Order: sequence, then C-alpha cells, then structure tokens
Amino acid sequence: MTDWTPPGKGRWTLERSHFGGEFTPVYRDVYQRAQHDGMKATMARYGAPASHMAIAYVNDRPYMRMVPLFEPPGGTSRRPPAVLIWLLSRVHPQFRRRNKAARQMLAARQWSTDGERWYRDQKPAMIAGNLALQDEPIESMSDVDLAGHLGRVIDNVYRGVRLHFELVGCDAFPVGDFFVVAAEWGIGLDEALALLAGSSADTARLLASGDVDAYLRHYGWRAVANYDVDSPTVGEMPHVVKATLAAVLENPHVDAVPPIAEARARVPATDHARFDALLDEARYAYGIRDDNAGITLQWTVGLVRRALLEIGGRFVKAGRVSAVEDIFELTPDEIAQLLVDNTGPSREEVAQRRERRQANNALDAPRELGPEDQIPPLKPMPPALRRVTASFIIQADLLYSDGDAPPLTGTGIGTALISGPARVVRSAEDAFDRLQPGDILVTTMTTPAYDAVLPMLAGLVVEEGGPMSHAAIVAREFGLPAVVGARDALLHITDGQRIELDPRAGTVRVLN
Repeated sequence: MTDWTPPGKGRWTLERSHFGGEFTPVYRDVYQRAQHDGMKATMARYGAPASHMAIAYVNDRPYMRMVPLFEPPGGTSRRPPAVLIWLLSRVHPQFRRRNKAARQMLAARQWSTDGERWYRDQKPAMIAGNLALQDEPIESMSDVDLAGHLGRVIDNVYRGVRLHFELVGCDAFPVGDFFVVAAEWGIGLDEALALLAGSSADTARLLASGDVDAYLRHYGWRAVANYDVDSPTVGEMPHVVKATLAAVLENPHVDAVPPIAEARARVPATDHARFDALLDEARYAYGIRDDNAGITLQWTVGLVRRALLEIGGRFVKAGRVSAVEDIFELTPDEIAQLLVDNTGPSREEVAQRRERRQANNALDAPRELGPEDQIPPLKPMPPALRRVTASFIIQADLLYSDGDAPPLTGTGIGTALISGPARVVRSAEDAFDRLQPGDILVTTMTTPAYDAVLPMLAGLVVEEGGPMSHAAIVAREFGLPAVVGARDALLHITDGQRIELDPRAGTVRVLN
C-alpha cells in the first residue's frame, strides 16, 4: 500500500494547476529553491503574515503549503483565539516588523513601483538574457563547454522562477484588495472578476503581423503543455505555429468590454473616486502574472530543455542512456558530472528511475494531506496587516479549484449556455492537432500556449484551477464560455461526446 504521510505540519495540497502531476528530477530542486526564495522575499516586502511557500515531494508528487509566520507548538489545525492574534500582532517581533512593512508598502504603493520595474527594467533584461543563452551554439560545444552552458541555463531558471514569485505581491495584492473592498459595496466576486476583463496580456495579438520568424525567436523555445523540462516547446512542433497563425489571422482578437459603468453606478457617489482608483490598479496588476510567466517560467524552462535534448542525444550515442528523454531523470549535477568525467548513474539505474516516476505519476494521489490549517481571525490585527492578509487570502483561494466540488462542477465564466462536441486533450500539442471550430476543449489545465486557438472554440472545460487561474483569465479575455475546476472532467467525458456547458451554474452535462 502506498504511503501518503504528510511531509510536515498542516495541510499540504497537491500541485496540479501548473504541472502534469510530477516534477522531473532535473527541474524540481531548482524550482523548489527559487519559489521558496521568491515567496519569502515577497511576503516580507509586502508585510504578509506568512513565511514562504513550501514544496515537498511525496512519491514524486509535489505538495505545497503556505507556511505561516508563526506556528504554535500544536500546529495550526485549531483556530487561534482573537486575543492571541491581537497580542501576537502587536508584541511578537516578527509580526511587528511585518505590520511596519505593510504600512510602508501601502504608503509607498509598492505594487505600482514593482509593476513599473517589471515592465521598464526586469522584463527587457530577462528577454535579453534568454536570447543570449538561446544564441549560444550548443551543437558545436565540447562536452565540458556544454556542461558550463547547462549551469548557465539552470541559473537562469532560478532567476526567472524567483522573479516570478517576487512579482506575486504586485500582481496579487491590488487585485485581492479590490475584491475585498468591492464586497463592501455589494459587488460580488463574479461581478468583480468580470470588471478585470480586457486588461490581461495575450500572446495571440503578437502573431497578428504574420511574422513567423520573429514569433519563433521569442516563443520557439517556450514550454507548451506545462512548466517543466519534459514539456515540448513551440519550436519543436511546426504544425503548432501554423495552426496558431491561422487561428489568429482568421479570428482576430477583440478585447472584452467589462461592465464597469453598471458596477460603478451601485457604488455610493462619495466612493466613486476610490472605486476608480482601486479598479485601475487591479486592472493594471491583473495582467502582470500572465505577462511575466511566459518569460520567467516557460522560456527559461524551454532553454534548459534545449540544452538537455542536445546532451541527451550525445548520451544516447555514447550508450549512457537508452533514450534522449532519460536525461530528464538526472539531476543537473549528475548530468554535468557525466559530461565532464563520465561518472554517474548507470544506464540501468536511470531506466529504473524513469519506471518508478511513471508508476508514481499513475497513482491516484490524494489532493490534500494533513489536517486543515485554520485561518486566524483578521479583525484583531492592526489595520495595515489586516488589509494585506485579507487581499492575499482571497487571491490564494481563487487560484485553485475546490477539491470537494461534485464531478463536472466548477467555476463558470460567462453567461451563455452552449453545447457542442467535446475535444478531450491532454496536451497543447494534441489540442493543435485535433481541435476544430465549434469544439469545446476539455483538458486538465491551460498555459499561454493555448491562447491562440481559443478564438475557434465554442467553450472551455478545465479540470484544475480557480477563478484566477490562467484558464479563467483567458476565458474572460476572449468572452469564451467556460467551466474551470471541473473535477474529473477527463474521467467523465469521452472525446467526441456532445456536452452542454452552463457557465451560470458552473456545470457540464454529457448529452449523449
């Protein structure tokens, strides 16, 4: 019987919204370090009462947990009393520092400074760094030089992933802050989310010029299906580029028009200026996460894959591995060691690792491990700390799907009841091969690689993700009826079946 013992205190949630189920050994350690460091820096700078995001691997499956700034000896499964929160937040040194940071962040509008820095400095620098590594002639390098290149692209991944999570504050706080205040005006979450439509960047616009060469230079080595090195890249699939270009040219993108005036009319006139300011900042921040993910995550990972495919080909010729893909089972240190002095895991050991990881990935992993962490009461906190905490809590809740929801039930995007043939796919490559106009795409999750085919779809059904997941964001941008977080959709829906999608109810129904 498989042991699913929690890896530590509290509630650990299986990460399924960004990865195919498990991390490759070559990628998981660098991702783990970078996410930890990036989140730790963000939580401290924005004054949030959390330490960092922890990742642990149970049977090769990634489980994550937001670690609180302070954990009582007995854990966090019991809701702490209000008096304890009042006292801790005013006396405990760490909480005092966080409250001071929260006050400073609000006074300086830190999210605006961070967003401007991303667009002005960090984004151009990441693009230039990615292109420089992409232009290195790895095919003509010696094994020793190739080991050096691998080290550089691994370091680049660390920088990219860390930066992605350092930007969490500026892309999450203003949006969560708007949601919290909008609720006080009687604007529900679904309505508040709809007001952000049309403000997120979308890669489909960039192909409208028809310049395939320019597109491939900036997108060819971006991972497609997920954010790991075993995901194929756009450049490895010429038919993907062709289908993407055709979809964009035949179905020009039209920005969604959010119902801002209707919502504003329900806000007291004395609060109109505040409503306008909060919404403007939320709309500005809303697109930063998707805008940077393609550069900091997908592209940096794709460059590691580029190096690994070259190394894997050499290892196959030398008899060190059985197949090029076996290179993904090695750690970066092991790969470098094999390149430099031909010492490391044997061919048989690598094959055993691949078989074990594939077997673990086929297991029905629990969505959650350990007792539920209780959110402390917010009211006793000082105002600045309370405001920051509320914004991050609501954002975190919106990223992931409800694991307890009934099958084929999730978050609806849009209002139109639609029906059509289901196209069940497990990767972006599969989607580009088989999607036809009028299909309803049914898949596990989406990445920005899917954006270009969305105009040809009648609807979208995604198993993983909540109202702020990538699938939900792009569905709003394209005005596409969708249900995200539809649990077990790929289990209950067969390719070609006719299904009905009801976004208002957040349900999917098989018609035949």
